Amino acid sequence: MQQGDLVYIPQAVDLHVNNGAGSHISRTKKPSIALLVKEQGSLYEVFINGRNVLVKKDHVYPVEKENKC
Repeated sequence: MQQGDLVYIPQAVDLHVNNGAGSHISRTKKPSIALLVKEQGSLYEVFINGRNVLVKKDHVYPVEKENKC
């Protein structure tokens, strides 16, 4: 996967949110689609629900492109 790809994140996955006041963990309430921003070691930074968050790589899956012929 590379920057700009759409990715799938299942329900109940921890999202590591870092804001100016500190960091906290939230959890996805439903399966979601996000935009891959960049790779950071064992994590991906993704844009989801209007904010950038960090997610463990093993919880992020590529969105498969449908090939219509």
